[in-house]
Amino acid sequence: MANRRREETRKSMGLDSDKEQSRQARETTAAELRVQEKEKRKMQIKSSPLYQFVIRGKIVKDLADGVLSFVEGVGDVLTLIIGLVNIYCCATVVRSFRLTVAVTVITGIDFLVGLIPVAGSVVDLLFPSNHIAGNLIEDYVEGTGNAKTKATVIATVGVVILAGIGYGVYFLLTTMYDNIAASF
Repeated sequence: MANRRREETRKSMGLDSDKEQSRQARETTAAELRVQEKEKRKMQIKSSPLYQFVIRGKIVKDLADGVLSFVEGVGDVLTLIIGLVNIYCCATVVRSFRLTVAVTVITGIDFLVGLIPVAGSVVDLLFPSNHIAGNLIEDYVEGTGNAKTKATVIATVGVVILAGIGYGVYFLLTTMYDNIAASF
């Protein structure tokens, strides 16, 4: 008798077991479709020649980054070109804004640090930006670890740092202009 009352109450509240079961079946089917779409997109990204170049060429690019960093000027530009390939891969193949911004920040900071004569070369050798960016891209596509969180943090902190550098350059230029104008 209690079961019958419970069923009547569920039906009156719109919680009919048949309706509930069909709703759960639809939700399960929708979830399975989302997972299938995600896997299909992941396979499309992995089969892209550009993505394979970025991921498989990490070791060669790491060596090139470290060795070329000691050739002042030329090494920094070549490392920047390799970084631009990573950025292009994020923007066109992976199609993730936060990942693209994070890889752009990593590449930009590496380029700016690489311009420092000796210390920049040592930092480039110890922390190859292309390896860091490649691992971040791979983790993001694979969905392993907390790659989305890392990309968000790197992008946010990097934008703040680059804005600070921009403000510092603006401050220096206006101060220099004021000093030059005052001397006349």
